[in-house]
Amino acid sequence: MKRDFFIAMVLVFMLICGGVAFAETYQEKLDAIVKQEETLIFDKFDNNDAFELGMLMIKKAKENNSPIAVDIVRSGQQLFRVSLAGTSADNDCWIKRKNACVNRTFKSSLRVFFENKVTDWEAEFDMDYYTMFGLDTKKGVAIGGAFPLKVKGVGCIGTITVSGLPHELDHKHVVDCLRIYLKK
Repeated sequence: MKRDFFIAMVLVFMLICGGVAFAETYQEKLDAIVKQEETLIFDKFDNNDAFELGMLMIKKAKENNSPIAVDIVRSGQQLFRVSLAGTSADNDCWIKRKNACVNRTFKSSLRVFFENKVTDWEAEFDMDYYTMFGLDTKKGVAIGGAFPLKVKGVGCIGTITVSGLPHELDHKHVVDCLRIYLKK
């Protein structure tokens, strides 16, 4: 019981403190995410970076008692994958679907989520976002937690993904750890 209360308080604190949570409108949130993507770029990215970043993400999750799964993929090769206590096979499915969104758009899955919110596809094209782009929601989903792994001068080479928290907090965990790792 105390653990559940502590986790709830940590989640509320994380939601209030930082990143996209301070933005009030969908457009403001979208603008903040675009800025994150423009800033959080590696000079190089190798297997050692994947391991160190992944371990940092796990360390921070354990400090906050966050039940998450972390996945880092470069050029189709899974370089890091850990699932903490409290996760399940459902998190694996969410990771796969979030990654599909990033791999299709080269944008974070939360960015695509908010782009979908600020564009009224129904009014403009008489169809929803998924129909407009021919997306099967069983295979891909625009919901927060997957972030494009970008290298300066190269572009998007993979994904860094978290699943287990509410989707905006999944995104925040990735971004917070990237900022620490990249010292930005």
